[in-house]
Amino acid sequence: MPKLGGKKVDGSVMLIMILCFYQVNIPNHKVSLLRLDELDNPINLEHPFPSSVSPEEMEVVGSCNGLLCLTNPLGHICLWNPAMKRVKDISDFAIGIGDSTGEVSVGFGFDGITNDYKVVRIVWTSRAENTPGRVEVYSLNRASWRELEVEVDFELIHGCCRLIVKGNPYWTGLAHRWEIQRQFYVTFDVHNELFSKIPWPDQCLNSRGRRQVYGTLVEFQESFAVAVGKYVEGRILEISFWVMDDNIGEECSWTEKLIVGPILGINRLLGCLKNGEIVGENSGERQLILYDPITEEIKPAQVRMRTLGVHNYVESLVN
Repeated sequence: MPKLGGKKVDGSVMLIMILCFYQVNIPNHKVSLLRLDELDNPINLEHPFPSSVSPEEMEVVGSCNGLLCLTNPLGHICLWNPAMKRVKDISDFAIGIGDSTGEVSVGFGFDGITNDYKVVRIVWTSRAENTPGRVEVYSLNRASWRELEVEVDFELIHGCCRLIVKGNPYWTGLAHRWEIQRQFYVTFDVHNELFSKIPWPDQCLNSRGRRQVYGTLVEFQESFAVAVGKYVEGRILEISFWVMDDNIGEECSWTEKLIVGPILGINRLLGCLKNGEIVGENSGERQLILYDPITEEIKPAQVRMRTLGVHNYVESLVN
């Protein structure tokens, strides 16, 4: 198996986005690259899973320094460097697939202190109420999984983390599956290997502490943030960016940093790029659109299909 790791190319590669989408007449890929200076020319990639795996069921867990973490419904997880066309299957778990109820969530991150890429896998072994999840972590440096003795007193809404900021993955979580409006955020400290729960901004909650707006997890100026959209007749009237300070946990505070809008043509917010541009979709046209909040320039991309997610990506060389 080829070795994965290494470091980013120093300034020699333009910032690139990873687009995850599905198109019926292209059955063998779901991931494309789109350079910001070539929005008319997306580069289609063949995903690294076997042909027996349906491409629309593959999920991109996240992107760190040129490495992607992918998973699929069969429970397989791999690390993939598209630039070097190298793949490492890491599905030899410490917690067996047979021990799971089928409820698994995966996160990906980078420990800058030890220069190590890590994958965290949360497994729920029972559907019984108040049954905690089990957690295992894969270290690329060690090339192995190990189970952690950490408390998981929450459930995660998605099967993969929704965002990676400063190397740490983030999810949307809840205490009980039937309390869908009582949500909070969950992050995993990749270096210390601990979970923390983060409350929603008070301004996004009603008097009973329930979520009253929809927020998209984004990276804003290298910080964890929530982009809250106000919608009118299916159009985004306004987007406000709430940025969390560096105090993780119940003591954190939120600051509204930016309000933009209306953004013509965008009715679905996907995320933000490292350069500050907002990425959205015109669902009717199924077209990807970039918006610069400083210049208010709208840049449509020649991607006309359902976009499932956008990830910041930069090419990397591998040792």
